[in-house]
Amino acid sequence: MENKELVKNIADYFDYLKSLSLEVSFCDIKLYYTHYFPALVSYNSHTNGYCALIKSRPELHKICIEKQHGLIDRCNKGAFYGPCWAGVEEYVFPVKHDGEVLSFISVSGYRGKYRFSRRKAEAVKERCDLKGEELDARYVRLKTQPADETLLKTLVSPLCDMFELLYLKTKKDPDDKNSLPLKKILTYINNNYAWNITLEEIARECHYSESYVRHVFKEKTDTTIGNYVTTLRVAKAKNMLKNTALSVSEIAADVGYSEPNYFTNVFRKATGVSPKQYRKNAQK
Repeated sequence: MENKELVKNIADYFDYLKSLSLEVSFCDIKLYYTHYFPALVSYNSHTNGYCALIKSRPELHKICIEKQHGLIDRCNKGAFYGPCWAGVEEYVFPVKHDGEVLSFISVSGYRGKYRFSRRKAEAVKERCDLKGEELDARYVRLKTQPADETLLKTLVSPLCDMFELLYLKTKKDPDDKNSLPLKKILTYINNNYAWNITLEEIARECHYSESYVRHVFKEKTDTTIGNYVTTLRVAKAKNMLKNTALSVSEIAADVGYSEPNYFTNVFRKATGVSPKQYRKNAQK
């Protein structure tokens, strides 16, 4: 893949920010970075346990995606701090080029600055059948002291610059991996890999035939949809093992595996070690 070094630099910088105990992610609201998954999938969503539990429900995850796209107008005005629809407070830093919002960087995982943040969290419980006690337990683990905004602007600025550069390089790339059919297919998979999506479902949602979806995906990515989904899940699990205190069973469920033992086998096959050993190695 072209721009591999730049993508690696972006991933490394995300890891650096996470080493500072910051929960940093990006939102691909304009779908300019879709085909750089799974290299960036670990950084495309919040890793705190509260958000992970909410996004384990397809209908709630869909709301998260819709609300993210609703932030474009606000991003046009610059960086800001506030709560999401589920009550998690975050800093949002837009990535721009020539005045256009390309994406945004989120520094999240906070609560308590605004009273209505808690009310938003309570409203989530009322609209779904998630266990209220578990949701509350994860919510109170969110940080109550937001990071300094001036410091964050300094830290996040290089990341915004790298995403802008990646956009410019991708725009000049003659490779047809940016074709609309593949982008639609990848976007659907990237947003729904944590559930048991099928070829039939992907084809229906993208308005293509199953044979066309299979052909385009294999031709452009040189892998199968099944292998791609597994790669996304393992990449996300690795990130959660390194950056959260969630149990292996919780992580397995969050990335799409109902059986922890099966998840362990898949993870070991992909990485050479068990999830527990991977977490232990990452903590050294």
